[in-house]
Amino acid sequence: MPSTGPVLVVCTQSLAAVVVDALERVRLDASVHAHAAGALQAAFSAQPPLVVLEDGLADSGGTDLLIGLRMLGDVPAIVIGEDQTERAAVAALERGADRYMSLPLRVGEFGATANAILRRTQPAPVTPPTYADGTLEVDFERFDVRVRGVDVQVTPVEFRVLAVFVKNVGQTLTPEEILEAAWGHSDLPRGRVKLYIGYLRRKFRRVGVDLEIETVRGFGYRYSPEPTAMNRELEALFAPLENLRGPSGQPFFPTDAARRELAQALSAG
Repeated sequence: MPSTGPVLVVCTQSLAAVVVDALERVRLDASVHAHAAGALQAAFSAQPPLVVLEDGLADSGGTDLLIGLRMLGDVPAIVIGEDQTERAAVAALERGADRYMSLPLRVGEFGATANAILRRTQPAPVTPPTYADGTLEVDFERFDVRVRGVDVQVTPVEFRVLAVFVKNVGQTLTPEEILEAAWGHSDLPRGRVKLYIGYLRRKFRRVGVDLEIETVRGFGYRYSPEPTAMNRELEALFAPLENLRGPSGQPFFPTDAARRELAQALSAG
């Protein structure tokens, strides 16, 4: 089944409010059904990228709905239940759940889990072999980092943390998202993210540059590099082309990466 549309949440009202809040924190939209009846048809019609089910709904067990979802296709599912035993988790997994989470729900872990499942089930974007913004250069093939032309020695973990930010320029990332992307586990201590950002900031200061990772209070961190004079000139040059369409109707710049690649080529010349 294709994966489009908002996350389908099949939970009673009180739990649905918690789930929707957790999804919104990681920038995911949700469509809520308070009853299992009709949820299967909704899943077929909306083709959600992820389904969140409350186990043991009054009108029909969440695991019964889960079996129906599996008959429709491979839509990933998270089951939430009050039972904290291993038996409940095994039962949900055997019926096709991708993850079982018990109550009380840990909101940060749930949001990071939802994003992790979606990353695994959606086509991964192709990462350009290099990144450059006028101040920072990252070579993903050679694992090199340069700041204003000066090599900066970073550890493998520091490189992975930095890579998370340059692949998500301008986006606010939660500590759980960074932990999942850099360490592969979202349930590690959140302080680890702050620690390694501190390591990177100190190394950048040694070459006279402030690493532009800002702390977004209550949410996480965001890398928003200031445009250099060269970048501002190039953006002004590209502005008339923003609304230009080719014969197929596609924009001149299909992605920000395409704009950046051309800017790098022009500045190199």
